[in-house]
Amino acid sequence: FWLKAQCEAAFCSFLRVCLFFRCLCHHVTPMVGKSRVLIIGGQFSGNFSARELKKRFHVTVVDAKEFFEYTPGVLRAYVKPAHLDALTFNLQPVLERRMGVKFIWGEVKSLDGKEKTATIKPIFFDRLDTVSFDYCLICSGCNFGPFHSHGE
Repeated sequence: FWLKAQCEAAFCSFLRVCLFFRCLCHHVTPMVGKSRVLIIGGQFSGNFSARELKKRFHVTVVDAKEFFEYTPGVLRAYVKPAHLDALTFNLQPVLERRMGVKFIWGEVKSLDGKEKTATIKPIFFDRLDTVSFDYCLICSGCNFGPFHSHGE
């Protein structure tokens, strides 16, 4: 049940991103140069958004993990550990080399919608970096606590 709820929630989140993406690409015409899009989260919806938006925008993806993980397939890896390689990959080479978008391995500490900036703490540094954006997509997924009465 818990895994089904996770998959349904991820799919609903993915659909919201798809709808936002359609609106963004059809109603926004960048002026001189490309507008900047910050995507928080590099998993399913974040990767999909980055791939599609890179055609018309400068895209930056921020994720606290350095790897993509196909979570529904993890149970199979328990009985067949060699299968883990088919379920994960490092984000940086895929996003930067193959897709041509910038990847930041770090945590977003704050967002300022008025100033259109995000404060990011890179994983291996103590400093805080500020990234400016024109549009921001929050694709960080959802979390259902197994012991919470509402599952939120």
